[in-house]
Amino acid sequence: MYKLTRHLFILDNDMTKVMGNRYFGSFIKISDECYQILKELLKNNSLEKDFEKIFEDKKDQKYFLNLYKVLLEKRILVDFEDKEYIHNVDLQWELTNHCNLKCNHCISDAVGVQSHQTDYDKIMTIAKKVIDLEPQSLTLTGGEPMILPFFFELSQYIKDSYDGDMTLMTNGTLITEKNAKLIAQFYENVSISIDGVDEKSCSEIRGKGVFGKVINAVSYLKGAGVEKISLSMVLTNNNKQHKNKFYELCNELEVEAQLRSFASVGRGEEHADWYISSDNKEDDNTTVQNEKLLEIKNSQPKVSIGVCGAQYGSITIDPTGDMFLCAPFEYLGQSIGNIINIQNIKEYIKMEKFKKTDAYKEFEKLLLENKEHCKNCNVRFFCWHCPFINEQAIKNDKFYLRHCEMTKKDLKFAVWGELA
Repeated sequence: MYKLTRHLFILDNDMTKVMGNRYFGSFIKISDECYQILKELLKNNSLEKDFEKIFEDKKDQKYFLNLYKVLLEKRILVDFEDKEYIHNVDLQWELTNHCNLKCNHCISDAVGVQSHQTDYDKIMTIAKKVIDLEPQSLTLTGGEPMILPFFFELSQYIKDSYDGDMTLMTNGTLITEKNAKLIAQFYENVSISIDGVDEKSCSEIRGKGVFGKVINAVSYLKGAGVEKISLSMVLTNNNKQHKNKFYELCNELEVEAQLRSFASVGRGEEHADWYISSDNKEDDNTTVQNEKLLEIKNSQPKVSIGVCGAQYGSITIDPTGDMFLCAPFEYLGQSIGNIINIQNIKEYIKMEKFKKTDAYKEFEKLLLENKEHCKNCNVRFFCWHCPFINEQAIKNDKFYLRHCEMTKKDLKFAVWGELA
């Protein structure tokens, strides 16, 4: 017997529906008539073997046989006994809130290393819990993780018992030719923040001399055999003109380029004017020929739904063991629990017991379907992929409503095949 996924979402447009699975990010577009028939089939526990008796028309029989197949493949239709618990957990562990830099936009407002104190036993206890959780991926970050006196001992301890991918997120200034070889032993991926394209642009955010150290770090890591290296830049009003140069720099260094959105949170609150508004976007009045419109109407949408990892096992752990739905939402100040105090951490996360916490209930208020402006929009699940970034836009973008209307116009064309 089958049932519709508990992660189901449905959007309506006249006599057409888009239905999908929020967890897997899959979806399909069907007519309302077929959806009503589908509900009746499920209500009566009808399986594919029953379709020959149910449908007199062979075309209808063939259609619903194929529909069941597609819905099962997309995990929109699941086995009745399937609890649909979280399979994969992506974990980000902030080893310390101390850092050897003082970047102007630091979301965690990391403090200087002069006052750095480390609780070895606590960190190793957290490490054991992390291993017990068996995350799909694990990112070690900070602050600056490499200032931890026993950073490489910890890395070795985790690597000995953990089979998933490990990522080091660092400012790169402490990477040397010697320790790059150790990093290569433990980490499949290294992500380095640079926030500029040369010494001048980088130093305006991260301080003098950082740019050269990062470039050297990339060279050391490549020499040590680290294949997956990325450089990241937070886009602000002050550096947005360097966007293309940043891509050129990364291409030249043969590393992945990651652009991040600026958030006026943490130390970034002092620079709210750095937020990039959408005032430079112009309305597009291009007409669309009827043939093209019909083609899009009759095809699957070529867009992706906004799946927020915080709903489905993207967890951040702070240096004390407190867990948050993601790093940006730490600013809400509400933990979903402390990893040290939870006896069965794998069950707590993968069976979604954390969703009973007040922190998760506060987070849910930020989802688009629960926001007054968005809850009735029939393309809302294809819009913002991150509720945190959406919240930042609402608070900081003076042209947010105009941006919303223009985005809605594009999405309605892509999803429903019609102009807004």
